[in-house]
Amino acid sequence: MSGNSPERGVSYCCVMTLLEIAAEGDLDARRLFGLDETLRAGFTDVRLAISITGPETEERYRELRAAVDAHCPVLDLFANPTPVTATVSKA
Repeated sequence: MSGNSPERGVSYCCVMTLLEIAAEGDLDARRLFGLDETLRAGFTDVRLAISITGPETEERYRELRAAVDAHCPVLDLFANPTPVTATVSKA
């Protein structure tokens, strides 16, 4: 079974010749450097600019984005609170 096989519930094919993604975000580094503990340590906003070149219609590429967004574990990690467990041990 391939990673996008119908048996797994995700099937989408879209032709593109070039995919460009620019990412930028807002991060106040004062918490990182211990200057202001009231601030959030992570990004407060992340923006992606996605440019696709290829034979498909713009609508088809928007459909692709919706399918990717619905199944992307990285986007889910950003969009939803995720419990994190860490252990420390001396090697």
